[in-house]
Amino acid sequence: MMQPTEDNTKTEDKTRSSLNKLAIILKIVFEDNQHIFLEKPEEVNVDLLKHLSDSFIAISTLFQEAIEEWFGSDSEAFDVIKQSEELKAKLATEISEADKLDFEQIRTIMNRTNRIDEALEDLEKISYYLKYYEDLCKQKGLTTYANLSEIFRAYGAEEFIKILKNEVKRHKLQIERNNLYNNLYNQTKLNTKTLKIAYAALSISIVFAVVAVLDLLLRFMVR
Repeated sequence: MMQPTEDNTKTEDKTRSSLNKLAIILKIVFEDNQHIFLEKPEEVNVDLLKHLSDSFIAISTLFQEAIEEWFGSDSEAFDVIKQSEELKAKLATEISEADKLDFEQIRTIMNRTNRIDEALEDLEKISYYLKYYEDLCKQKGLTTYANLSEIFRAYGAEEFIKILKNEVKRHKLQIERNNLYNNLYNQTKLNTKTLKIAYAALSISIVFAVVAVLDLLLRFMVR
């Protein structure tokens, strides 16, 4: 069994820490403020809305840390949208051996996509509850609270969601190209094997034909 590399272990630790921070943000937004989301709108106290608004600085700080840990110091990680488009265009071109993935690469990709699913689940919940909070604040004339929430939701959580979804697309394209390569490789092997069988069958047919002709000739000569 292949052992994970030290770099992979560090990346996994940072990813897990990032997920933990997203979970904390979700707790601050929803679990610590359930009276906002579980009460009828007209029964929600303005002080509860202000309490959540006061948490946005802490939430933003946690979110920044989560982003940094998710992507690390690798600037290439921020090119996922561009890379996904390049891979999409590449699908229409020739499949090469460079598209073949080994077991460790596939395992890493699957682990990464599983973590992305976890992150997306929390981010989409955060975005949903904040949108509800914004609408509630607007109903009560608390425009400032609504605007603060919208800034974090639209330019933070939802942008992160877009980036993660593009990363998922990129990984799916990697797997798809790997499968196409394997299918092409197996088909080439099958075609080669079929060709060899055809050649063998043809050779046998020729031998039988020669034997049949010789037999006829011998019979004719005997007469």
